[in-house]
Amino acid sequence: MPTGRSSTTSTTTGPATTPQASTRSFRLLVTLVVNRQDIETAQEEIDDHIGPNGPIVAALQDVTIDDTLGHLTRNVTVNSAMRYGAYKIGGTDYFGVQLSVCVLA
Repeated sequence: MPTGRSSTTSTTTGPATTPQASTRSFRLLVTLVVNRQDIETAQEEIDDHIGPNGPIVAALQDVTIDDTLGHLTRNVTVNSAMRYGAYKIGGTDYFGVQLSVCVLA
């Protein structure tokens, strides 16, 4: 999936006399890491973060209602989770997952 690319489509936003607004789609690849423990514990911790009631979903919902963003974000969706496994960042070992995220603005 290309990262950082966007596309534009037109949608009608009111009566026929109003100009059309364009919707931009941004695709992001987000890496979530947790402390490296035993694999099962790390996997459970990641699953708790990205599950339907986890903090990642809550944070994404917050982006769509954040007043400081000028209500420009219409929708944020995690399309997939992939590449579960070991990550090394700054010489420290972690367990992580990459999330494919789509932002409509």
